[in-house]
Parts: sequence; C-alpha cells; structure tokens
Amino acid sequence: MSDTPQASNNLPKLEDQILWKIFTKADPKTAGRCKVLSKTWRLRLMTPLFAKHNYRENKEKNMQVVVGLTRPGHGEECFSMVRVDIQSRLQGEGKVHESFSWFSSFQVLGSSHGLLCIKFSMGTAHSELALWNPLTRSRINTHDLSSKHNDFAVSLHAFGHIFDTLNYAIVHVFKKTYAERTLSWCLYSSLAKNWEIEGSFEGTFEKLGPTYVVHKGVVYWIGWQGVATPKPKSIVSFNLRNRAFAEEDIPLRAKT
Repeated sequence: MSDTPQASNNLPKLEDQILWKIFTKADPKTAGRCKVLSKTWRLRLMTPLFAKHNYRENKEKNMQVVVGLTRPGHGEECFSMVRVDIQSRLQGEGKVHESFSWFSSFQVLGSSHGLLCIKFSMGTAHSELALWNPLTRSRINTHDLSSKHNDFAVSLHAFGHIFDTLNYAIVHVFKKTYAERTLSWCLYSSLAKNWEIEGSFEGTFEKLGPTYVVHKGVVYWIGWQGVATPKPKSIVSFNLRNRAFAEEDIPLRAKT
C-alpha cells in the first residue's frame, strides 16, 4: 500500500443561478439548516426575495394542518401537537418545547403556513396573543384588544396570511350589542408588528361567527339573524390585503 494520499475529486463549482434553483425548491427546514454552512449562503437565504420564492415553491407541498394542541402538565414546558397531512389524512403527534409558564389557559385562534396564533390568558382580566412558529421556535407577543370587550355581544379574532405573500394579519371584530348594525374592527399587521388600522362596517346581521375560514387572504364568517334562535342570514367577508368588508345574503335555497 502506498503512503501517498489519493488526489481528491473536487466538485465543480455550481453557478449562482443553479444554487438559487436548488435552494428555492428545498423545503423550508432544509433551507434553514443550510444557513449555518456558509456566511454567503446565510446572507442569500435570509433575504425577503428568497423567502418569497421558497414559499411559492413549497406552499402546495407536504401540507399539514394542526388539529390539536395540548397544554403541558405541571412542571413541563412542552406542548403535544397533533398534525394531519391533507393528502394522506394521516395524523402525527409530537412534542414542542416552549416556555409559556405564566398563563392559566390558552386558545388556538388559527394557523396558517406553519404559524400559530394563540390566545393566552391569566384569568379574565389579562390576555395576550402569541404568533408562534413551532418549527423555528420563534415567537412574537402582542397585546389582546379583546380583553377590553369581554362583555360585548360580538368579540372575535381571525388570523391568516395575505394571499401570495409572507405577510400575515390578525383582525379583531367587535360590537357591544346584537341590535347594533355597526361592526368595529382593528388590524394587526406583520409589517408594522402592531395594531395599526381600525375601521367600521355597516352590516345587516346580529351575530357573527364564531368560527371562520380563510381562503386566498379573505376571511369568511356566517352572519346570523335572531338571538334566541339564530338563523344564518349572510356571508360576511374581510379582505386582508384591501382591508375591506363585504356582505352577501345567503340564498333561501342554500338555507334549506
């Protein structure tokens, strides 16, 4: 055997355009791990342009929905999370370590593209909202405006991403009595990282929701007529991009 080391086969240098295509098609977790391999890669993979392209390439892949989140037991700092794969409909459960030791109860207000919007409460007087990414363990806290409207007839949140962007928003809607026609609202924006916009909408419904769906950046609720025995009256929508409400009556055929 020879003591002479064998010559290494150096890999050819890939062009920037080829690397860009590889990284944009990689899943977000893999792309995130590649950030630590090189200072150059880290700078390129942290740009808003890369994040936007990577999101567009992966938004229809490995789509999972969080259907359950269990509070940690006494002395624990990990949540049990249940996810469902949309295509296979298989469920998977795992634990995510995160410190939320100060709260007494929580409510998941919504999830979008792996980001959870959670309301944490300490009694009835104080509550906060957390925007939490279990994958990256990043978290943003903001105050909960609904704590001022605990005795209101309508006080709801909705959470979702603005269509075809990485920006998300929380909208809080409220009105004091069912008889009022004016629905007030305020918006939390990921760009401003604050509650920056407020407005009102004149509707014909008495009750709203309480559940909602978000499709392509538009929030939809059912508007109800009648308090004792409410009946569905209309579909109420809010466009997160345009920040505009709309209401359309439900056809009689659809109601029956």
